[in-house]
Amino acid sequence: MLEDPKFSDVTFLLEDGQQKLQAHTLVLCSASKYFCQILGLPNSKTNQLSNIDNKQISLEELNSGRIEGIAAVYLSEENHKATITTVEISANITAKTFARVLEFIYTGVPRIPEIHEDLSEVQELCRVAKIFKLSMLETICRNIENEEDFLNPSIGTYLNDETGKEMKTLFFNKPACCDVIFRVEDQSIYASKVVLCARCPVMAAMFSGKFVESDNEILTEVKIPNTSVECFLALLEYMYTDHAPIEETDSVGIVVLADEYGQSRLVDLCELYITKEVDKSVTKRIEKAEIDVIGLLLTAQAYNANQLAGWCLHFISSNFIAFEKRQDFSKLKGDNKDHVEEHRWPPLSYLKEVEVYEAEMKKRGEKYIKNEENKVRTSVIQVTGPHISKRPNTGLWSHSDKPLQSTILKPFKSSKTITVSKSYNNFKKDAVHGLQNNITRSDKLSNMFTKMFLPVQHQTKSSKKSFTHDQIGAIVGCSSFLLMIGLFLGITLWHIKQKNNIESQYCTLRVSDSNLKTLKAFRIQDYIHQGQDLTGDY
Repeated sequence: MLEDPKFSDVTFLLEDGQQKLQAHTLVLCSASKYFCQILGLPNSKTNQLSNIDNKQISLEELNSGRIEGIAAVYLSEENHKATITTVEISANITAKTFARVLEFIYTGVPRIPEIHEDLSEVQELCRVAKIFKLSMLETICRNIENEEDFLNPSIGTYLNDETGKEMKTLFFNKPACCDVIFRVEDQSIYASKVVLCARCPVMAAMFSGKFVESDNEILTEVKIPNTSVECFLALLEYMYTDHAPIEETDSVGIVVLADEYGQSRLVDLCELYITKEVDKSVTKRIEKAEIDVIGLLLTAQAYNANQLAGWCLHFISSNFIAFEKRQDFSKLKGDNKDHVEEHRWPPLSYLKEVEVYEAEMKKRGEKYIKNEENKVRTSVIQVTGPHISKRPNTGLWSHSDKPLQSTILKPFKSSKTITVSKSYNNFKKDAVHGLQNNITRSDKLSNMFTKMFLPVQHQTKSSKKSFTHDQIGAIVGCSSFLLMIGLFLGITLWHIKQKNNIESQYCTLRVSDSNLKTLKAFRIQDYIHQGQDLTGDY
């Protein structure tokens, strides 16, 4: 804007008119309250006290020579179209120094030479900054003198934000100082070509090239179709302030406008906001969410929102099963559909493995159920083999060689019965399993003894059968249990004996009386516990 000052409306004359610098009222008044007073624009503050301190300076005062730094100010018209304000700067301010002042106003950081080159230029700039009441420029100069110039970039960032806010307050969508009117939905939106050309390359070409809008008339009208007033105002606000009310308007509509006018950073800001909104809208159920992620994907791809398009593809792929149930899933075609199916989660290979696993588990479950039913099922079959029966009035089992039609095996205190219907060779195994699976919790102890004694009573010299692992485990468990009981009783008896020995101690005391020649035994249990002295005479 400063190097190529198109649409300028202020001219500074320096060094007795030998040097000329052009500038813009919009920028000067937004960055400096002092220039607001000189150029006759009211301050943006509504505070009446601040307005008193920053009141406008009349042309008579400016031309009287009493205002430091200003020699004269006068107005002129250029080709009967625009009004130009001419400001003569005092002779004690060089064009080089004032150019750095303008650089500071436009950018927030002036191009100041290094300290080792010429420190006097920094001091001169600090003097001129004090004249034009630019306190931040004074701070920048002092930082350079104190070798603390690393602080200056942050000052420039802060000043640019403040200038944007002031520009929005003074000039955004205001008829004053505007030279272009946009017609959006039959409404008028006012703007300045200076800002539009500096921030938007599309509009710079529109107003500077060989287009109808580049006519040099004072006021230009431009119709903006296919958008809303809110979205277009958000785009203009971003150009004026570098910030946009994305959360308050249609963020997708802003993406479309930002891409159309080449505002890539605004597209990035909208992409970030949209992704967060999508996450919020699908927190409960994706299938019934109101937001159309697939439609958003297609819009992002159409308007060069590449980050948003990539995020949508990833989101759809990660939630493939949920999106497959939505009606808008049919919109996915071509490369999008191929990408989603290739990167879907869970993948097809995983789903196939799950199906195989579930089928196998189902088979195992059916086998398990059948085995359980076989354990409970009872049947009566003609078999031959030893006859096992329960001895009267005992808890033991015996056998005989008589044929067995059907034998009822009753565990101790069991509420259930098992009909044994197989040969004796398989009888023992079935009996043990039956006892394990068909008795109540209260029968566990009797089951253990049954497992112990049933094989013992059955073993004969002719059979010569050895103990099974279950039988040996049961015997060892019972033996260990009895051993623990015996050990516990022994330790208890030992402790009781020791306690009795301590309490039964006796002490023989000598009596000092000369008439007594006998020794008496006294039990001193209480004295021992109380810690009393027994060496005296009694």
